[in-house]
Amino acid sequence: MQIFWLFIIITLIKAEDHQFKCPPTKPSIQPLLDDAYIPGAAIMVVKPNEVIYEEGIGCHSPPISEPRQTIDPLTSIFVLGSISKTFIVVAAMQMVELNRLNLDTDINEYLPSLMKIVHPQYPNISITTRHLLTHTSGIGTNFEEELTHYLPGDSFTQTNLGNVIQKYLSNEKSWLPIPPGNKTFYSNMGACLAAFIVERVAGVSFEHYVQDKILKPLDIDEKKGGYRLKSNGGIQWPKPIVSSSKAISDLISRVLDDAPAANLFHVSIKANLAINGKDVFELSNGSTSGSILISASTGVAAAWAFNYYLKYIVNSSVYWSGKNIRISNSTLFPIAKPIRIIANDLYRWYGNPCTFSYSAAFWNFSRWEKEIDWMAMNGINLVYATTGIEYIYNKVFLQMGFPQSELDDYFTGPAFLAWSRMGNLQKHGGPLSNNWHQSQFQLAKQIIQRMTDIGIIPVLPAFTGFMPRTAPLRFPSAIFHYSSDWVGFGCNESCLSYLDPTDPFFQKVGIELLNETINMLNLTSHYYSCDLFNEMTPPISDLEYLADVNAGIFQVMQTVDPNAVWIMQAWLFLSSFWTLDRVRSYLSKVPIGRLILLDLYSEALPQYLLFESFYGHYYIWNMLHDFGGNNFLFGSLISITNGPQSARNFSGDHMIGVGITMEGINQNEIMYEFALEQSWRSPLNNIELNDWLIGFVIRRYTGDHSIPNSALSAWKLLGNSVYLRNVHADRPIILSRPRLNIEQNIYFDIQCLFLAWELLVNASNELNSDLFRYDLVDITKEILQYKFVNVYIQFMSAYNQSDLYGVSTQAAILVDILTDIELVLASDRRFLLGNWIQDALQFAQNEENIHFYNFNAKLQVSIWGNNYTLQLYDYANKFWSGLIENYYAQRWNVFFDVVIKSLIEGHPIDSNLLNKRLFLEAELPFFMLDIKKYPTNTQGDSIMIVRQLFNKYHSSLNDFFLKVKTTRKIFPLKYYFDET
Repeated sequence: MQIFWLFIIITLIKAEDHQFKCPPTKPSIQPLLDDAYIPGAAIMVVKPNEVIYEEGIGCHSPPISEPRQTIDPLTSIFVLGSISKTFIVVAAMQMVELNRLNLDTDINEYLPSLMKIVHPQYPNISITTRHLLTHTSGIGTNFEEELTHYLPGDSFTQTNLGNVIQKYLSNEKSWLPIPPGNKTFYSNMGACLAAFIVERVAGVSFEHYVQDKILKPLDIDEKKGGYRLKSNGGIQWPKPIVSSSKAISDLISRVLDDAPAANLFHVSIKANLAINGKDVFELSNGSTSGSILISASTGVAAAWAFNYYLKYIVNSSVYWSGKNIRISNSTLFPIAKPIRIIANDLYRWYGNPCTFSYSAAFWNFSRWEKEIDWMAMNGINLVYATTGIEYIYNKVFLQMGFPQSELDDYFTGPAFLAWSRMGNLQKHGGPLSNNWHQSQFQLAKQIIQRMTDIGIIPVLPAFTGFMPRTAPLRFPSAIFHYSSDWVGFGCNESCLSYLDPTDPFFQKVGIELLNETINMLNLTSHYYSCDLFNEMTPPISDLEYLADVNAGIFQVMQTVDPNAVWIMQAWLFLSSFWTLDRVRSYLSKVPIGRLILLDLYSEALPQYLLFESFYGHYYIWNMLHDFGGNNFLFGSLISITNGPQSARNFSGDHMIGVGITMEGINQNEIMYEFALEQSWRSPLNNIELNDWLIGFVIRRYTGDHSIPNSALSAWKLLGNSVYLRNVHADRPIILSRPRLNIEQNIYFDIQCLFLAWELLVNASNELNSDLFRYDLVDITKEILQYKFVNVYIQFMSAYNQSDLYGVSTQAAILVDILTDIELVLASDRRFLLGNWIQDALQFAQNEENIHFYNFNAKLQVSIWGNNYTLQLYDYANKFWSGLIENYYAQRWNVFFDVVIKSLIEGHPIDSNLLNKRLFLEAELPFFMLDIKKYPTNTQGDSIMIVRQLFNKYHSSLNDFFLKVKTTRKIFPLKYYFDET
């Protein structure tokens, strides 16, 4: 519940048209105030169009307070108090005018199903909104309850309005012994209930409704002294450690490869530049010739400013795939006029728990350093810090009496730790070696140190309750549950035991683990992550139990760190289990301002719309976009440019950030650059979006020669097709486990993709930059995968007609396409399986380790689980050289053999036999038996290879059977959730 404040107490006096002859004087009023024990007042007399008298009399505080501040009629602040009831009535009557509210309908028609309000002595007599507005509801005054809300320093202003009302009215002392509608009795809580009803029917918080629908139309704002609303500025969010200018100067040197020009950027960090807690940066010409001054509110804002200069002043860029920087060594390009950028929100978020397995599983600090720099340059200031947590948990669990053998049976292998941390898996791909534990813990300290140096806030993991499978036997008096059999793994590798957060033992274990985490990492960031019911169903659906679960989890954080803020994914609410009343209860016992939800998939399935902006809590709007680290092309620029602002409009100050929550990186870079720019941009219209696309190409390809129009036109086509409204892309057939009649839906005009390819091939006569080569390969493999789909359709047509010649012919073409995709991918370093394998093998110390890390790396990008977890097969598929030739192509060869034999022998295909052969002849040999050393060096010239492939295929692209789907495929939630 928020409280209104007023700059001036406005006294409305009906004045005659003639001159006001007797203005009050201070000496005449001061005694009246003294007699009433009022330390001061502001007096204003107004006519309709003018102020005819104003005066401040007395002080803000009684004589016992020193120093005392005198009243100023223009700036002094007063509690609005019961004048707020006027706003409540106005807001309610606006709802009546809009036919959203009937004054004579039972109020329970507008309240949540869990919040039924009736007079305890007259339960059959309805209370209406008219009763509330006319103070005839039968609600009385319970001073004992009310006074609990007015204590100095209490959290009343950060409490959900509905919870306050429900608590107050659940006490029979709060009711008069008369039925509703029979007696007028002034009621503060009745007015609060009316305000809550306005919230419910308007769909926004009451304070935001008043601000937007009453005060703004009247042109009343802070600058004119009319009011001050308490917004999320009242929430004192913990701040990052103050960065040093040197940390940002070092970042600039790293990005510029220690070029002399790095010293020409002068960095000044001034915390007071921030506006309402939001980052601000300024760019201007430095005091010395050829230098640039960066002034910023935080270290992250300074890095952000540096990136802005690169992108929008000197047409340069830094991406996951590489960088294109055009800066002189001796001087910096001057700025025409100073630039000032203010962040739209408080936070910019990075990552999904899965990101740290699909992409970062085998990173060393050198690779982490690049990613942290990239984060800061894109304004990221809030990031998971989960690396090395297993080392700490292993230590604490040993102290609790678990032998190492039981812990080895608990932690997964390094490629699957994200799902161990979320409680979905145990043991799979394990055990972890002591060397792994040690190296990851040391890496964690380096990561956290670098983040905090720059000003990024690391989010530490808090205890979810998951423990080794023997925990229920070791602690029989504690309450344990078991998670579900996750996507078919069975209880050997799933069904984890977890300690019930309502059990006192949860507090003991959780506090010990979190204390140890903070102490060993030497960090109190105040931000903690915890996701208990990720892709699993709670054991009990009782509403009070769900509320108590979160209360127990948060109590651990708060006990260890009184300033704790919980970061929670809203992903779990996609499950059908989470009805509106369950979500409301689940969130109800965590104080407002102590929980930030990650609306994980906002561009496609925004949860804030379903759950009323998470019932008063705060959240971050995120673009998820990628699943499994897949690297085929798709995206929706329209959803991204409009989505964050729509959330701000809907939720007001409760939407506090923009983020990216991809499961994997190194793909579709345009989408991530654009998404993170929404943290300072306004939505773009179609013309502005096309201009942005042109700028994107210029920043990416600018070199010694001008960029040909063909390249600009190509990206306009891509931006208006593949990347326009393509939210959900289908998994490519070519990377799927072969079977009959696979479908792949297409949601954009594929001819635009073909024409863009042709234009980029033409541009290759003039462009030769590294990022251009990357894009050319990326789009070429996309053309070939759609060519594969088209030929597969013809293959199936021949099979259905028992046409052996047709099947054989089309199979040969499909094999040829696979060979060509392998050829073009092998020509670019960013599409090599060998890099992934090499990163994994850097942790190997002996022959046994080599097999272990090789197995983990290959298992994740192939079948993922085991031969029974078919839903996860190829979930992390990749267009990578080495993976195409040695995994996908081998499976298709088996499939073609089975199909051709079935036609020759005249019997239908046995799907069980097919799957068995695929597993034994192609899949198992790849991830378990293969000892091949995969190259980390490229083969062939990308541009020459692409030109050859263009000459080979472009004439056949007109004969496509693929149709654009006009309706969206329903997102397969069952793919992620086990509701059994």
